[in-house]
Amino acid sequence: MEHAALSSVISIQNSVAKAISHGLNPLILGPIMFMYLFQYQPDDLVSFSLFTCIVMIFFGLLPLCILLTFKYLKKIETIDVVNRTNRHKPFIFGITSYGIGAFIIGEWFSWNGILIAAIFTLLSSSAIAAIITLKWKVSVHNAAASISATFLIISCLYLSDGSSFPFTLLLALFLGFSMIWSRVTLKAHTLSQSISGSLLGVIISLFYSWLIPF
Repeated sequence: MEHAALSSVISIQNSVAKAISHGLNPLILGPIMFMYLFQYQPDDLVSFSLFTCIVMIFFGLLPLCILLTFKYLKKIETIDVVNRTNRHKPFIFGITSYGIGAFIIGEWFSWNGILIAAIFTLLSSSAIAAIITLKWKVSVHNAAASISATFLIISCLYLSDGSSFPFTLLLALFLGFSMIWSRVTLKAHTLSQSISGSLLGVIISLFYSWLIPF
């Protein structure tokens, strides 16, 4: 009876962890974060529609298609690319897609500020994670979650009246810690790999927020 109860608890934990890991995947969370930060840009609905298409294609759909292609060719086992040694080529293609998307946004929109800082943060963190992956495995899921959490807090503190800060802080903490828990629970990363990914995202977010005025 105790063994059955324990198995049930573990099964529920894994199901919740998978829901968090897949639902807050960087290819989903990144575009959502960019679309949220769009509200701080002085542009109309037409610009938002075009911007949404760009981020969904180059920061979501195209990188996903690349991963699915590698999986179809049996170069990777899952789209999470659990095996560190198989991460290099997907990283290169994914970062290239991010770079093209960032270039198009920079050319078509004369923006600066928090949105551009967030885009360069995601691009730079992915590039740094790719370099680290040559020798060690770092969690990209946690990097993306902490980037989103950091920019949520920054936008609330500096670009709004701050009245929603308690809720924003809770949401940011949920994003950060739930992703760490989910990746460790699923054994996709060790605790040190997950925390390192989170710290990488926070540090680069703060760097670009300081570098790019808004």
